[in-house]
Amino acid sequence: MAIQTLKRCPCNGDNLERFIQPIILIILSHGSCSGYSVVKQLAAYPLLQNSPPDTTGVYRQLKQMEEKGSIAALNYPDENGKLKKHYQITADGLNCLANWSQTLIDYRTNITM
Repeated sequence: MAIQTLKRCPCNGDNLERFIQPIILIILSHGSCSGYSVVKQLAAYPLLQNSPPDTTGVYRQLKQMEEKGSIAALNYPDENGKLKKHYQITADGLNCLANWSQTLIDYRTNITM
């Protein structure tokens, strides 16, 4: 495999979209926050190597997670009285996060065997 091809390989962490959901759940397990805050925290998350996530994709993921019931969206007024959407993790989301934790442990165990 050519070195250029390997640089874009998921083995180097290039394609981490599938890990966006558990990271969002981790972020929201620490408290509710706006979608903007989720995007900012994702960008700083070590697994994403300080590369900014696709904002549209994050909001799409938040919507899908809300539809599945793993997060809930609540409207809060900002300092100007304008309603802003904040997300919080639900009981189903906490269960999902626990499942992710076990799945990732299982992946690690199977890779290191």
